Amino acid sequence: MHLVREISLRSDSFFEAQGQLQGLDGEIVEACVRIRELKEGIRVLTGDLVGSAKQVQELNAARENLVGLQQKLTLILYVSQAMSALKLVSACVSVCIALLQMLSNSFEQY
Repeated sequence: MHLVREISLRSDSFFEAQGQLQGLDGEIVEACVRIRELKEGIRVLTGDLVGSAKQVQELNAARENLVGLQQKLTLILYVSQAMSALKLVSACVSVCIALLQMLSNSFEQY
């Protein structure tokens, strides 16, 4: 009788342990699902942060390009204004040369 009771106790312990093991398996599956969900959330958040940082970097690069372009256009404007001034000076020099030649010719006649 003692042997039957021992077998009964051990089989009860075995089935209880098996039930606990199945419960733990279920908890492990739930934990794995939760971990997957958290990883996905982290991936999305990281993508948002990286996307924002990348956009800031691209906008800074575009800004630098635009500032450089503005500086070049300003230089072109100054060169254009200088060329216009030089054309006026050249025209004035031509007029002065013509006037000097006329004066020179009129002095030679007297």
